[in-house]
Amino acid sequence: METSHSRLTAKALETRSQILTAALDLFAAKGYRDATMRDIASAAGVSLGLAYRYFSSKEQLLIAFYERCAGDLRLEIEQLPRESVSRRYTTVMRKVLERLDPYRESFAEMSGVLMNPRNEAGLLSDHVSYIRRESRELFRLVLTDATDSPSVKAIGDLTTIAYAGYLLLLLFWVNDTSAEQSSTDKLLRFVEDMIGSLTLLVRVPLFVKYCSRLSEIVNPMFGA
Repeated sequence: METSHSRLTAKALETRSQILTAALDLFAAKGYRDATMRDIASAAGVSLGLAYRYFSSKEQLLIAFYERCAGDLRLEIEQLPRESVSRRYTTVMRKVLERLDPYRESFAEMSGVLMNPRNEAGLLSDHVSYIRRESRELFRLVLTDATDSPSVKAIGDLTTIAYAGYLLLLLFWVNDTSAEQSSTDKLLRFVEDMIGSLTLLVRVPLFVKYCSRLSEIVNPMFGA
């Protein structure tokens, strides 16, 4: 993924990562709204001016976090064993939620920002479309490298649907108030069973047609 910091030196990248990690820890401890850039700089052990040199706002910190998540997602998907689509998809989801668990309460508090497409740090904003493109294409690997990979004709549409499902599952998890997010666990089990059943239909022309229609509907919102 080509980013604005791709050409930073190793030392600069280390400092940038240090500031981002401090910010994420503070968002989890104090909440997104209450953590200031001054707090973040102090926690990272850098001057406020240096913090602003790397991140002009808390929104830019969120975008950097999305980039980190996309990188982590790639690592998780590249390490998946060659299993069924249903197993690979839910394995990725569980690993992603495990990584994000320390920040779940912060996400809930930041929902106003995350779900606002007019905010530069909104998950569906134009500012982060490059991250969505990267992440969406990763789900193509989930499908194509599976033991029951769907037909080439259906791959593109199913990639879009899989990515939309990924974002919706994240939204469900963030708002899940059940004990230890047991409802999310039940939903993931359901999704695994459902995908396992649907993979039997991926070569049926009518099913492929409906997948294409669904992809066309959700792509403007979840696409890049």
